[in-house]
Amino acid sequence: MGSLSGSDWGPLPTVDETVLCDGAGDDLYLQTLAALLKRMPRPALAFVLAGGDVLRGDRFGRLGLTLAGARRRDHQVARALQGVPSVWLPAGGYHHDAWRVLAGTAMVLMVRWDAPNPERYDPLVKRFAGISAELLAAISARRSSTPRIWRRRSASVGNAAGRGCLLGYYTATGLEHGLYRYGVMDQLRRIGYGGFHITFDRTGLGERLRLNGRIVPPRASPRTRRTIC
Repeated sequence: MGSLSGSDWGPLPTVDETVLCDGAGDDLYLQTLAALLKRMPRPALAFVLAGGDVLRGDRFGRLGLTLAGARRRDHQVARALQGVPSVWLPAGGYHHDAWRVLAGTAMVLMVRWDAPNPERYDPLVKRFAGISAELLAAISARRSSTPRIWRRRSASVGNAAGRGCLLGYYTATGLEHGLYRYGVMDQLRRIGYGGFHITFDRTGLGERLRLNGRIVPPRASPRTRRTIC
């Protein structure tokens, strides 16, 4: 096992560990990595912890690599492990550009691509901006196709029930749809919840939204399912 880091973790039995000085940059890191890979025996199976905390300015990594240096690190390890079954895992990353390191690792492994990520591109912002635009378009379409008298009647019924709209705008149905589109509902179902419904109320601090649900027991597989007569 080999380890290359900017922090001294003390003696690690069976680990060939190299600790670099604080802020070690691309050249020193890559030279040290090459020496470490040369010392290591060729494995039958490799696990690679491709840390995203190697960037200069990372809160905990204590190294000083650039994004280009991190990409060269991945190329170097991939070449050393060519022909060896390998499992690459992301590890750490507390810099606002850490995701770019991890995305670069994926590009090296999939297509050996060296092109940098676009400077101002953020995949999460792009994804959620697209969903937001879709939701706003759907809301506008429903509003334009709903008779005004029905909108007034619906609002009065909601207010009479004590729910109304959150912040005077969002309905419970609309919020449920939004949480579904953003993937929140699917994530909750994955960990065993279901039967969702949203309620609004007021507290001393303002308005409050609650997402209520229930624990859904896992379905028994056909082999374990029993019929009791």
